[in-house]
Amino acid sequence: MRSRHCLLSEFVRHGIRVPSRQGFYAPKPPAVAGVCLVIGLACALVVIRQNEAPARAEDTGTFTPSDGPNQPLGTARGINPGRVAWSYDLGACNWNGTSDYWFSSKFNDQVKITKMMNNVICSVAGQSAVSNAWDTLFKYKNGGNAYARAKRSPSSST
Repeated sequence: MRSRHCLLSEFVRHGIRVPSRQGFYAPKPPAVAGVCLVIGLACALVVIRQNEAPARAEDTGTFTPSDGPNQPLGTARGINPGRVAWSYDLGACNWNGTSDYWFSSKFNDQVKITKMMNNVICSVAGQSAVSNAWDTLFKYKNGGNAYARAKRSPSSST
């Protein structure tokens, strides 16, 4: 172990030595740096030349989904099966994208958000008044649920 340590330290201390007629010649550090630079540039050019060809993905054709258009999965349920209600108001949220969190109450206009929610509830229920819409939704849910019907039937005991 000790002999290896001595040899390694001598190599590091004296640097690279080149044999010559008078013995060993130790080149100056700038010369070694220059040789290393030239070798490094040559290697870089070889790598660059090898990677010049553009990488292209193989042409697999056009994607065609297994289910065709307008063929939804599952069974539509609800008061109006398949109906989707959507509401959007640019002024409902005014987060700038950098400060605090988007869900912070100072970035949300609750009046506009409530109005959007009321519009969605009325649209789904098919009613013009919010109270009638909620009433319609809850009556449908309670009447359409087998568990709720069984609890309300006169034959069941409570």
